Amino acid sequence: MGKLLIILLLLCMLMPGCYKEDELAERVKPAEEIVDQENETAAEKEKNEPASTEKEIEPISGEKPGSIPGPSEDPPDKTEDKRVGKPDPSAGSAIAESERTEAELWEGYNEAKKHLSEAREQEDHEASVEYLLKAADFAERLGRNDIAVWQYNNIGYYSILEFKRLVNYQDRMDTLQVMKPGAEKTAYLKETRELFNQHMEILSEGLTYLRKAESMEEKLNNAQRMEKILSNIRFIRWVEKFAGEAS
Repeated sequence: MGKLLIILLLLCMLMPGCYKEDELAERVKPAEEIVDQENETAAEKEKNEPASTEKEIEPISGEKPGSIPGPSEDPPDKTEDKRVGKPDPSAGSAIAESERTEAELWEGYNEAKKHLSEAREQEDHEASVEYLLKAADFAERLGRNDIAVWQYNNIGYYSILEFKRLVNYQDRMDTLQVMKPGAEKTAYLKETRELFNQHMEILSEGLTYLRKAESMEEKLNNAQRMEKILSNIRFIRWVEKFAGEAS
């Protein structure tokens, strides 16, 4: 009889039904639950990361004399500043008011860039400059001088594009390069320089804002961004020298 009781006790210990349900749940944790917790942690981490900075694009190549870097790519549209961590609830309405103001500034910036895109499609240079200045103003008020620098640089860049369009720059420079020395080339060179001088005001305006971008960038100390600004300045300086040689 004693042996029978021992056998029954051993069988009970080996069968799952002898464990309480909550004990089994504690011993075996589903793999899906662990994965879900990891994903949630990653999502929270991503949410708390600071906003990315503005990207830079590679210069346009193959233009002589002096290649000109293209305009910058802008950061993703933002309606509010992304902060690391959460604001202190004890600060009350002052923080809420500050955040609303910041969100409005981003909204103004994005609106200016939207109108800039429309102005570029219509080849409206004056409107392009107007909206770039508005975007730069919003960026500076947001404390994002890195973004503001790009707006001032882009005024210089679009000024160069407008100048080239008005004087048919590439065709004229290509023609001068293949023409043989002589009276015809001398006359065409003189005509080209006079045409350049007629539209030099556009480049002068662009140079003003490029100098502003250069001055701001000296404090930000981004070498690649500075080189692109200086490349645009060098191009305008070359055109000034070339056109200034008109007799």
